[in-house]
This record gives sequence, C-alpha cells and structure tokens, in this order.
Amino acid sequence: MKEQRPYKVTNEIRSQIVSLRRQGKTLREIADVFNISRYSVSNAITRTKIKAKYGKIGDKEKEHICQEYKAGKTILEIYRESGRSRGTVRKILKESDIERRPRSYYRGEKHTAWRGGRFIAKNTGYVWIAKPGYSRSGRKGYVMEHRYVMEQYLGRPLKTYEQIHHKNGIKTDNRIENLEVVMRDNHRGAVTCPFCLREFSLQ
Repeated sequence: MKEQRPYKVTNEIRSQIVSLRRQGKTLREIADVFNISRYSVSNAITRTKIKAKYGKIGDKEKEHICQEYKAGKTILEIYRESGRSRGTVRKILKESDIERRPRSYYRGEKHTAWRGGRFIAKNTGYVWIAKPGYSRSGRKGYVMEHRYVMEQYLGRPLKTYEQIHHKNGIKTDNRIENLEVVMRDNHRGAVTCPFCLREFSLQ
C-alpha cells in the first residue's frame, strides 16, 4: 500500500525544499524525497520566493559574486550557489559597473537549453543541425541536415529547383547513400534521378 502523503507542508519541509531546489534538483526529484506532489513543491518554492539569506551583503560576498560572473558563470548559477535572488545578483553587478553579457552570448553551447545542436522539427519531421556561419544556415544558425550532407558531397550549394529525396522514406536517415537530388517540380509521383536517370515513385 502506498504511503499516504502529508496533507500540509510544514515550514521545516519548506526550508528543505528550498535548499534542494538551490542545489539544482528538479520538482519531481524533490517531490519524491518528501512523498508530496510536484504542485506542493512548486507552491512551497513560490511562497518562500527562494530567499534563504537575509540581511546586508558584505563586501567580500559582493566581490565573490562579481568574480564568479567575470569567470563565465551565469546569473542563474550564481544565484543557486550563493542563495541570493537573481535580482540581488543583478543589482550587485550593476552597482559594481560590470556590463551584463548580451543575449547573443548565450547562443549555441553556452545556452542553458543546448541539446547538442541537433533536433527534429515536429511539423516536418526533418532533422536540423547547428551550423552557425554556414552560407545556407538560417537566422538562428541551423540548416536542414539532409541538404547540408548533400551540399558537402557535391561540393557546391544546391540550386533553388533542387530537392533532396530520401530513398527509404525515412526523413531522419541522412546517410549520403540514402539521399538523391531531384527536381522540385518532380518531387511527387514518378521521379527521374538527374544523375543515374533511374526512375522511382514518390507517394
């Protein structure tokens, strides 16, 4: 029989929840520790507003926060380690005349949501890869993997009327042996490969 969850989160449990949250634990992990729901964990964090330290901040602590930021740590990382709120960290940096990094600094591998620079688009099913600086990449530095693979194989950019066909119909299989160049107007029904002249059918 499953252990019954406590009806109310006490102040002692709430302080422990805040401590675990600062250590980087997820809501699910914290909920499992205390056998409570994630909603209760979120509510406890919201009520405390993640304020563990009170009182005046000393010069040594301010200097340490500034040094950590200059060393490359983010405001989120500093706030979790120091126990101070993000607003307090920002205020210290502003008072110390330290210029905040622009949003563009956190693009790519430096972004907290970085997942290796490869994702599958939900609307099309095609794979996109990060290639910042590549001539065919979009505004965010991503290009469709199958087009990139073919362009590297051909040694030239694809023409506007050229499209890439996946022989086995699997859009995520971007091996060069599974790719063929076809004309845009013929990328449905009967298609003739412009290189081997072999005919095949697209559904």
